[in-house]
Amino acid sequence: MPRSTPSWGSGSPRGARSRRGCSRASTATASPGSRGALAGYGWLTPALTDPARNRQVGQLAAIAQALGATPAQLAIAWCTRHPAVTSVIVGASQPAQLRENLRSLEIATRLSVDVMHTLNELFTDRVR
Repeated sequence: MPRSTPSWGSGSPRGARSRRGCSRASTATASPGSRGALAGYGWLTPALTDPARNRQVGQLAAIAQALGATPAQLAIAWCTRHPAVTSVIVGASQPAQLRENLRSLEIATRLSVDVMHTLNELFTDRVR
């Protein structure tokens, strides 16, 4: 039986690394400073400007704030606790990013059953 695999590529739930949706015309633009605003990363714009995904990320950010974490830390923490995930691979281009990512391990220990359930429900359409 295939295992479920949450994907949080490019800081966004599943699909942000894929080029799905690129054929759809979009008048929205990515936020300045985001990967989608970089030259050659325009294929991320549909995922980064999708209203439904942005609502999900907003809810994730609210939960993260309540836990004293960043959205990225909460996403990594959720992945470490998700039963379908066997390994979490994070990237960092600077030592400060690595320290921030590693803090997610401490946050993972504070994720209650209720928080895990809320996140699982929030991203049920992104986990396969």
